[in-house]
Amino acid sequence: MYHGGSNDSDAGIDDYLNAVGAKYDDMSLSEKIDQQFTLVEDKINGLNSASLYDALSSNRQTVELLYEETQNLLVLFKVDVISNLSITLVLNDNDGD
Repeated sequence: MYHGGSNDSDAGIDDYLNAVGAKYDDMSLSEKIDQQFTLVEDKINGLNSASLYDALSSNRQTVELLYEETQNLLVLFKVDVISNLSITLVLNDNDGD
């Protein structure tokens, strides 16, 4: 979804960010998000475990670093993407009744 569909002509969120000229410091916001996705993937690959449970037992520090990088990615989406695309988030605690 972020990079679009399986066809090169499918627009993704990154294309919309580039179209509005979204920036993060001295780079495009889409480039920063790509870098953050790479950091998260690198941390996942660094776990070298069959499961998250095993990684928590044997390599807790790496799991904590993965969590931090994932949180950084989440902030980019929740704050920067929403702001640059002029999206209004409406929070509703109603249970749907």
